[in-house]
Amino acid sequence: MECLLRIIPTLWVEILLRRHKSLRGAKCMLTKQGIVKLMVNNPDLTGRCFFRVGDRVIFTASEKTVDKKRIQHTSYLMPAEVPVVSEPSREEWYFDRVAEEIAEKKIIHTMRGHWQKKVAKAFGLDPEQVALEGYKVVAVKDNRFLSIYDGKTEYKLGERLDQTAKRDHQGGYYVLKDSFDLDVNIRFPTDAVLWYWPHRAILKVQYGGKIVRYKNKVAASWIRPLYVVRTF
Repeated sequence: MECLLRIIPTLWVEILLRRHKSLRGAKCMLTKQGIVKLMVNNPDLTGRCFFRVGDRVIFTASEKTVDKKRIQHTSYLMPAEVPVVSEPSREEWYFDRVAEEIAEKKIIHTMRGHWQKKVAKAFGLDPEQVALEGYKVVAVKDNRFLSIYDGKTEYKLGERLDQTAKRDHQGGYYVLKDSFDLDVNIRFPTDAVLWYWPHRAILKVQYGGKIVRYKNKVAASWIRPLYVVRTF
């Protein structure tokens, strides 16, 4: 699996699985056990919706109901330890089926409001430990990651920052929810201190607490930078 990760930096595994015939000659093949490890230990590589509650991972899949009149959302609580999978074949083995087989619990729910906290509570987990993941664009100056807006708030990898999110851009840390939001024109206020600073970075971050949602970003009450995605 490590070999495959080196070959394909951005890993949309489900697409690879659906095109398995084209990979027959590859040296690095994903077994079902490898897929399970990906889902439990590296959920960010699966291209699926997920969130963490403490050290647990919850996957959420959405699909149309039988009558195709509405969308059904199902969340799966992944096992704390990677289970042993006896069948090594990956033929026609998709993420939803893996989750269905190995999940400790599953529930069907809506995606309204703070639905992640409701799902965590339904699984018997502490809803206050819900941690989502997203992306943040920062300035790189003097070997530090700084807020483009105020030019002084520093984002250190692994360190958590707290500020209560408020509506109308009155508080919180801004986070882009999805990687494709990085491809659109990222707008900052015209009075941003480091608006014209040429060196920037994209950080992968965890965030949570009270969240205020905007068009293509959120303001979170706490944020923890995990690693540098890239600099530009």
